[in-house]
Amino acid sequence: MVDYVTIEKGLGPEGRIAVVRFDRGDGINALSPQALRQLTDAARSFEDDGDTSVVVLTGGAKSFSAGFDLKDAEGRSRATMDMGAPRRHLKLGPRLTRTWQEMEQVTIGAIEGFCVGGGVALAVALDFRVMARDAHMRVPEIALGMNMSWQSVPRMLHLMGPARTKQAVILPTTGSRPTRPINGAWWSRWPIPANRTRPRWRSRPRSRPSRRFRSR
Repeated sequence: MVDYVTIEKGLGPEGRIAVVRFDRGDGINALSPQALRQLTDAARSFEDDGDTSVVVLTGGAKSFSAGFDLKDAEGRSRATMDMGAPRRHLKLGPRLTRTWQEMEQVTIGAIEGFCVGGGVALAVALDFRVMARDAHMRVPEIALGMNMSWQSVPRMLHLMGPARTKQAVILPTTGSRPTRPINGAWWSRWPIPANRTRPRWRSRPRSRPSRRFRSR
């Protein structure tokens, strides 16, 4: 089995930063079932890690991830497997994004190149996202007639609201090609790329302190 994921710990001034690198070496970084399992296992490996405070998830220089691997042999063979196999495969993506979202450490996505489909679903499950100026995101599921079952839309709704989520998911794509460049500079005008907390941390807005306490 080929290892697509590497973990480097003990980084930073106090050694409390870890980098998880997902790189298939092909410049595409598609999310095959094997890659989904490895990325999920990488997140779970930090469950009892009290020495790591920050986990940076990154891909290759050309691609964070091109999304789900539609050409993977294991994925295409689901029709010939037992009845439970398709159901197990459908759970891989949602399990991946949920596992990364529920990590106790602060998670940061360092995005270079393109981040498409399932790559976006993984990126919005993290606490923060930092994009290169020439990087770009794209959500092509609607144009491809695919089910968005990895919970990317609910997370995007929490991050930037209904109107902007609809614009990001529906408007930028006509057929299979984007109608505008959805690059880092374009995304930087919206809350999604950087400095946003997880949806569950934003569930209760912080109330303004009363005048009595502000005067002290």
